[in-house]
Amino acid sequence: MAGYFLILPFLVGTILSTLPLSPRVWKVFLVIYQNMLVMIVSLLNVVDLNIYREWGSKLNYRAIEVFLKFPRESVISALSSPMVISIIVFVLMVVMGFSLGHFMLRGIQVPAVRTWAGGGGFILICIGVFIIIRGGLGVATMNQSAVYFSSNHILNHAALNTEWNLLHNIWKTFRTTTNPHIEYSPGEAGEIMKEVLQSPTAGTPILVSGRPNVVLIILESFSAGLMKALGGEVEATPFLDGLVSRSIFFENFYATGDRTDKGLVGILSGFPSQENQSIITIPEKNEKLPSIIKSLKREGYATSFIYGGDAAFFNIKSFLLSQGTDKLIDEGFFRRSEKNSKWGAHDGVVLDFLVDFLDKEPLPFFSTVLTLSNHEPFEVPGERHFSGDDLQSKFRSTAYYTDKSLEVFFRKAKEREWYKNTLFILVADHGHHLPEHLTNRLIPERFHIPILFFGEPMKDTWRGVRISQIGSQTDIAKTLLVQLGMGADDFEFGRDIFSIENSGLAFFSYVGGFGVVEGSCQLVYDTNVKRVVFEINCEDKEAALRKGKAFMQVVYQRFLDL
Repeated sequence: MAGYFLILPFLVGTILSTLPLSPRVWKVFLVIYQNMLVMIVSLLNVVDLNIYREWGSKLNYRAIEVFLKFPRESVISALSSPMVISIIVFVLMVVMGFSLGHFMLRGIQVPAVRTWAGGGGFILICIGVFIIIRGGLGVATMNQSAVYFSSNHILNHAALNTEWNLLHNIWKTFRTTTNPHIEYSPGEAGEIMKEVLQSPTAGTPILVSGRPNVVLIILESFSAGLMKALGGEVEATPFLDGLVSRSIFFENFYATGDRTDKGLVGILSGFPSQENQSIITIPEKNEKLPSIIKSLKREGYATSFIYGGDAAFFNIKSFLLSQGTDKLIDEGFFRRSEKNSKWGAHDGVVLDFLVDFLDKEPLPFFSTVLTLSNHEPFEVPGERHFSGDDLQSKFRSTAYYTDKSLEVFFRKAKEREWYKNTLFILVADHGHHLPEHLTNRLIPERFHIPILFFGEPMKDTWRGVRISQIGSQTDIAKTLLVQLGMGADDFEFGRDIFSIENSGLAFFSYVGGFGVVEGSCQLVYDTNVKRVVFEINCEDKEAALRKGKAFMQVVYQRFLDL
């Protein structure tokens, strides 16, 4: 990175040295340039610390893109960060940078290149800068592997220069017109995928009614650690924990990505996340995806999406409308007094609205609700259930508030006529490092989420059933459509969860890597340094890695081909 920083002063110095200008011009330029770099580097590193705290990855192009497109939402998310500490760190870095820069620039003068010796010196400097940027004279150019040194992934990320990594990620994002994850021939990768996704044509029927209404409730940031039923919190989600005994409950279910934009596509379209990309932000691609919305709309279902925030965030609105959503309700439909969250309307308001909204919907209907209260900065209307100003307490309180809002919703819904023939699916959009405050953000536990199937149309024999097979968000669409007796062949990356005869497999990805969970085996692979960075209980690590690589290759190729 120092080599990149030297390019501009080297070029400017070369030009100035040929002109009859005062040496002060050169020094003024260096002072301005160096102070500017100090400000930028200090800001980027402070932002990087807070991005890593929430996302588990270093500052990257995607974070910059989100901020530029959605500055309001980005600022709201940042409110949960330790702002005072961040400002103090920023000021200290700037003061120290300015002071050190002033000390280093004392007495510096621009050399002349009008002599053979001067010209030769500049040529040598140019060669030296190139070698610095390249990372040496060896065969391999500079990459992340040069600084990775530990089995602890956080230490490796700490050693990785923030500015260099950001530039590398931007370059990688814009130059990716071919698949960067090619490991096998297309035929071989396809055969591996067939092995991974194979399942019987139809699973065991769980429904009494063939065409029930369907309400899909997507819970913001509901990690497995919130539920007692998954070994997590005892009091954070009492209603959902109580619902387990009357639902079909999956104990080993995983999100396909780490953010809402990836979770929505994974749930509704059965399409896995793509590491550095987000297909929901590219309308010309995501509109070609299959979806539950499209499939049910063809079968005569009325379709709707309800969200208390701005549906334009992450291009959600474009995606939903292109999929055929009949009615899209977001913050613009709520009164000013009801927008009691920084994001829009809190979950209690939205779920109250939903009960009355469904009264007026034609039957059968498919309605999707995305909650928002359990999101940074973790605020609730009224008093928090858990005392304390630490993030864990705030996170528990917002989860408890959402859980309580769900309890009120179901109590009211039970009195409505449509309730008797409605299947409810409750699932998280992604996991979170809270409430356990997981130190290693890239372990599979970070992607472990709850999912419940609940409702009157379910057969009595399925109530209270707990399923241990491993599943993924990308399995939901195919599972639901098979249960409704509809075609689901378009959902090429999903399986019918109720037809899985083996232990199952879940694939997830994040910026810089992917993970595989199969049986008791959990494995995470870093695509930058091309090595396994986390692995437990894998008797055949190579077999699990082979499946993960094939999954990543085929998914990304499909993304490029759309």
